[in-house]
Amino acid sequence: MKFIVFLFLITRCYFSYGQHSDRLASLIENLKHSDSSFIENHYSNGSIKGKGAYLYYDMPEYTYSKKAGLWLEYYVSGELKSESVYDNLGNLLSKTLYDLKGSISSEVTATLIDLDISDPKDYFYRNDEVSTTFGIKNYKYGAAIDEIYLREIGLVTGGKRTGVWKIFDQRGRLERELDYDK
Repeated sequence: MKFIVFLFLITRCYFSYGQHSDRLASLIENLKHSDSSFIENHYSNGSIKGKGAYLYYDMPEYTYSKKAGLWLEYYVSGELKSESVYDNLGNLLSKTLYDLKGSISSEVTATLIDLDISDPKDYFYRNDEVSTTFGIKNYKYGAAIDEIYLREIGLVTGGKRTGVWKIFDQRGRLERELDYDK
């Protein structure tokens, strides 16, 4: 059963290169992994900490391991902490974070993944230079409405907020806009 789930996750991830720049997608489309494994980590109390798949790529000097497909992380208490989806080269495509009560706290979605390389094998040597733009949705508990609501939405590139971020009140009305490019 684990193998079927693992195969589904890898296949799901295999066809999800829409966030990659055309240049990067054409360069990395022929990179093939040499092996794979499913990992399950546990806290010291025995409860599950996280699980997901790794893909391995053999290069002349080293074998690189990259997260792939769906990864799940849990709180010590066993509640789901996050769901992350990675492409076959370990780039984060999406992530949903939850609080201890199981309510969504943030959603992160890659909108563009790029790297200035000319040879596909350079991807592994310069992986720390990958540029990713994420769409971010942050949620908050609203006491007046007694539920979680979308608080803010915007883009992050290189770990910094970019463009116009929209901030909403508990009723879903636009409260203000902040331009991070000014």
